Amino acid sequence: MNKEPIAWVKEAAFLGACDGLPLRYHIGFPPKWHAGDPIVILLTGRAECLDKYDRVQKALLERGVAVLRKDWRGQGGSGRMLPDSHKGHVTDFALYLDDLQRILQIVVTPLQPGGLVLMGHSMGSHLALRHLLSGAKGVCAAILESPMFSIDTWPLPYGLVRKICTRARAMGLEDRYIPAGGPFRADLAFKGNNLTGDPEHFFRFQNFLIQHPSMQMGAPTLGWLHAASLSMDQLWQELKKKKLDTPILMLSGEADQVVRPKDHRKACTFLPRGICVSFPKGRHELFMERAEIRQMLWQHVDVFGRQQGFFPKLPAQV
Repeated sequence: MNKEPIAWVKEAAFLGACDGLPLRYHIGFPPKWHAGDPIVILLTGRAECLDKYDRVQKALLERGVAVLRKDWRGQGGSGRMLPDSHKGHVTDFALYLDDLQRILQIVVTPLQPGGLVLMGHSMGSHLALRHLLSGAKGVCAAILESPMFSIDTWPLPYGLVRKICTRARAMGLEDRYIPAGGPFRADLAFKGNNLTGDPEHFFRFQNFLIQHPSMQMGAPTLGWLHAASLSMDQLWQELKKKKLDTPILMLSGEADQVVRPKDHRKACTFLPRGICVSFPKGRHELFMERAEIRQMLWQHVDVFGRQQGFFPKLPAQV
């Protein structure tokens, strides 16, 4: 793989959210794409930006599908929620879902795609599934990589962390960083990181953020974690009572220390058409993992894409 740096997407556009906050997005089209062809909605994780997924977009374009990438409110090039732009903050995950619905209605629907596929990472996968569980129509399949169905809060017990967040919110401290959290750090070491086992991908994004300070994001706030906990509660409640018929491919790293892989397998027991594929040495960012893991991952994605009929072309190596 070429070791080219991440390029800032100059062609990105903006859409105003319902509350006026600017939402940044970009659409890439393969040659000869037209109405009736498939489109993938690529939903990033917390603290990420659409630029990071340039290689994933390239691989999807080579498979003949259009790709829409977006920055969630409060991160990337979208409007931030607090004066301190390094704080990852939101008061309610319903805001994320409203933003997603607005982009789908105003930007995607007029393109008249023949198939709509949701592809998410971590928080993006969480929101993709919540969107489906809300009764949303028109999505033919979903690919959920390292979905945030739970959060690994080690060394603190998750129950204690929830109590801290609830108490902080009651005291008006929801805009404070989580314990041990802080602003973006340019000196993060590869050794001991819990995101990827691939140093090239690790430093590729780290260098991009150093070169583009406006894209930097630190730790989440207590308010964000409180909102995430409530959203995960709601996801599990809806998952257990609704029979979602959408085909779903779930990609789970067994070495993930950000979210809990066991909950990926558990979630699939409530999804009649859900498949969970585990990668024994995969960490949290499987699309940014070592070459052998990425190769296996794309093999599963390709099989799923062909089975569901939304990959019109042969894949390229990534």
